[in-house]
Amino acid sequence: MEALRESGGVLSSVAVSDIGNIFRENIPEVNVESLIDWPCVTSVSGVNSKLGSGLKLIPAAGFAVVKCSTGSSGVVDELEKLGELNQAQWSDALKSLFDGGTTRELKYKPSLAPVLLSETQEHLLKSARSNDLTVCHGPPGTGKSFTLAAIAIDHIARGDTVLIVSKKDDAVDVVYQKLEGLLNSKKAIVRAGRSSYLKNLKGRVSRLLAVRHPSPGS
Repeated sequence: MEALRESGGVLSSVAVSDIGNIFRENIPEVNVESLIDWPCVTSVSGVNSKLGSGLKLIPAAGFAVVKCSTGSSGVVDELEKLGELNQAQWSDALKSLFDGGTTRELKYKPSLAPVLLSETQEHLLKSARSNDLTVCHGPPGTGKSFTLAAIAIDHIARGDTVLIVSKKDDAVDVVYQKLEGLLNSKKAIVRAGRSSYLKNLKGRVSRLLAVRHPSPGS
């Protein structure tokens, strides 16, 4: 849509004409004759009168007031807080996102994860151990979740703590199941997020705090 880019994203008459031509050439079954009315927009009654008789492209406008999700509010709040920080206060991973970071030499250390890794997976594990930011990408079924679980176990075995987060709850479940299967235990894993998970976490912490440990020398 060259005309739309040249107009800075504004739907000028030229841009709308360009849209109509694209539909005529590629999707001729869509009726675009109503676009000639632009910049005048069709009323609600006009739109309703054109419904139900084939596909049409109609110049119309509307707005809606919707409740902002708590997730979106949280993201906006975090972005505002990041904006208040100077670059020296950013985490190493955040610095790597913006300035590329520093790629360190991957020193050989044997993997402490009890898994058999491919050469690519081994490289990702070493990179995650050495660099502030490592990107693992690929189509579904290529072993990304398995690799992430192996990286987490390798860090845990070296005395580190690992936080795994995802925008999708199902993705966290997959990694959790991989970790549980590889470790054959849930003791080193804490699942959070949903209220039921938090309830289990609180109960687990309470049980740990209730255990009496003898003082040194007693």
